[in-house]
Amino acid sequence: MGAGALLGAAGCGGSGQTRKKKRDFQQTFRRIFKKYQGFETEKSLALARDSGGNWAYGFARGQEGELAAVNKAKQQCEKQRARYEVEARCRTYAVGDEITGDAALVEE
Repeated sequence: MGAGALLGAAGCGGSGQTRKKKRDFQQTFRRIFKKYQGFETEKSLALARDSGGNWAYGFARGQEGELAAVNKAKQQCEKQRARYEVEARCRTYAVGDEITGDAALVEE
């Protein structure tokens, strides 16, 4: 097992990548969530989406526990929230394989 597998991984992004249309959020989020579902355990996904259509997300996987994954995902999301000037705060959307967040975050 390599060092990368022991340290875990994290990632993030936001609306600055796809500011074209509202449907871009839906399409992009579906891709993000599908990728997230393929991650192994000890994972979390955080999302911030404001009324202006700006959004940011962060994820973590392979952490030392679910709490560590939640904290890392929110940390990654907050970085992107500031970068893309998203007014809404980052909230946990999924922990492990369970959607724990408000479904309204991803609805139009």
